[in-house]
Amino acid sequence: MRTKLQEKQAAQFLLQDRGISLSQCVRLVLDALDMLPEEVQDQKPAHVLRDCLRLGVTAWTSRQGSVTYAEAVERLLVIKSGRSARTRQDIRQCLRRLGKGAQGWDRRLLSTITREECARRLEQVFPQPTRRTKARAVLSVLFNEGIRRDWCRENPVKHIEIPRIREREIRALELGEIARLLDVAARYHDGSCLAAVGLMLYAGVRPRETERLHWRDVDLDEGEVIVPPEHSKTGGGRHIPICPALHAILRSRSTLGPDRSICPANWLNKWRELRREAGFGQWQQDALRHTFASYFAKSYRDLNALQLFMGHSNPHLLRTRYVNMRGIRAEDAHRFWHGGPPPPGESGDWYRRG
Repeated sequence: MRTKLQEKQAAQFLLQDRGISLSQCVRLVLDALDMLPEEVQDQKPAHVLRDCLRLGVTAWTSRQGSVTYAEAVERLLVIKSGRSARTRQDIRQCLRRLGKGAQGWDRRLLSTITREECARRLEQVFPQPTRRTKARAVLSVLFNEGIRRDWCRENPVKHIEIPRIREREIRALELGEIARLLDVAARYHDGSCLAAVGLMLYAGVRPRETERLHWRDVDLDEGEVIVPPEHSKTGGGRHIPICPALHAILRSRSTLGPDRSICPANWLNKWRELRREAGFGQWQQDALRHTFASYFAKSYRDLNALQLFMGHSNPHLLRTRYVNMRGIRAEDAHRFWHGGPPPPGESGDWYRRG
């Protein structure tokens, strides 16, 4: 058996040229043992300490390659420079709200932020479930980018439960309501808002996307509206076919130059005022986009095409939120797209090419 002297000599030999003395080594081991919870102190100390050391080195290495939360946010915004200005602004505002304040993370290393802290901070800054869900998604993007860039090793947000949101049923506009809206749009400010209303109603273009479009993005010869990636909410471009009803609206306004905006100046304020003049006191968000989706689904039952035109990455949102065919008759749907009843034996599938 080895004597205590031999063990001491062996320990000193192993530690030579390591920059740490035997007494320092013993002190570190004792400190580690003192910090272990009681339930593991009865296990083999050497095995437990070796696991703790391995985990600690992993965390320390991750911290060395990490960046602060504030720096990670700025780098993410550079990475997302190809997205629309509105999307980048939403990302910036959301992440900076989480970072600011006495309990914010601006000076924290990204790799040190825990799941519990994320859940608590999201609930504190965004108490409304809908906004918290969106903020959770944005924060998850930041951590996923951090994993790719070696700023952190895991995404703590993915383990946070998504808030339960009770979706309200969004009703598609009836033909009489649509006629009233278009009639006011044709007269309001000399019809300068009519093309924008038509694009939202008959092509499902979002209000903010419509605001960014120019007449060069409307190709009446090819029969399609082009939403460039830089103007899209999701960053992906799409081509939307022009139905007969929309073609008639756009043709009446197409004499404007290609560099002219589809929307008049101060568009969002005019759009709100136009709705009020048309008698819509309460207006559900994206009501025209929902109307487009519902009438399309009623007429053609082609969710794959609808998903493409709407710019969604999957059809789930269409099924759960956008499509509501309650009260829409097949004849009404045909009138919506064509302005009249369907001729005998004609399907009227205007969106199919070739």
